Amino acid sequence: MVVSRNQSLDFFKGLMILFVIIGHVIPGSLDDNLFRYLIYVFHMPMFMFLSGFVAAKYNTKSKKIYFLGIIFKIIIPWIFAIIIYTLIQNNQISFNNKTLINSFLYPFYHLWYIPTYLLFTIVFDVFQYLKIQNLIYLILFSFFVFVFCTIYEPDYVSERNFLYTFRLKYFFYYAVGIYAFENFNEKLIDKCKFSLQSSGVLFLLIIFFYFENFSNKLTIEATKLLLNISLIFIMTIFIKYKSIQNQFLNLFGRETYSIYLWHIIPILFLRSIFQNQYFYYFSMLIVVLFVYIYFAYKHKLWKFQK
Repeated sequence: MVVSRNQSLDFFKGLMILFVIIGHVIPGSLDDNLFRYLIYVFHMPMFMFLSGFVAAKYNTKSKKIYFLGIIFKIIIPWIFAIIIYTLIQNNQISFNNKTLINSFLYPFYHLWYIPTYLLFTIVFDVFQYLKIQNLIYLILFSFFVFVFCTIYEPDYVSERNFLYTFRLKYFFYYAVGIYAFENFNEKLIDKCKFSLQSSGVLFLLIIFFYFENFSNKLTIEATKLLLNISLIFIMTIFIKYKSIQNQFLNLFGRETYSIYLWHIIPILFLRSIFQNQYFYYFSMLIVVLFVYIYFAYKHKLWKFQK
């Protein structure tokens, strides 16, 4: 029996990986670019939510199939990506053992996501092994971790430590994804309009904080948390009870992991060639158009009438 894919889930995965790419394409720090700052407010929390949702979905299969899938579909491609990016980073075709070990301990740029995801999956499995059925305990534990990491969050650019590789702050969103898969009630659909309105107001508030250089970190993080919870609420309604899809975004959603691993390579290449910002953006536009045309042709997203 062939189980049809959840089109809304693919849509949101594709949308989030698109925001990831845009966030990586835009140069400069978060403080220098409002659009990039806003993307970083929600794109990783949403990705962790979707990861938790998918983990809960596939964890209902046999444990053997589940873990073999993690090894062959996630870990092995990640190891290969670590080696390739280490070669690129060192500008040579060889490197010593210390460099390789450090590459796994402190993964290149975006590759921290996989060890973080695997850690969260292990914690979830431990909860199951201990037969802690009430997911509220997982939510409370993950929220405590979220608060702790919000207060003691390191500078990921300059610091290399445990919290660089394992972004524990996102565990709360992963846990919410598991909870949403198991417990989201259809009666809550009526609250979608309120969530949309709340998301708009919270976005405006975050923009206000940005321009006013608001410095109260806990207030800012609390506002971001409320925004992400509102967005999660909306996404869950569509994933479980409604349908939303776009051919191109759904295709991206089906290829999310490959895109995630390798989208940085053309960005690095173009940045090394075009120092001028306008040439860089123009070249990225050409690459995006080429990728779109390729996928559209390959997967027949366009239909021509004779």
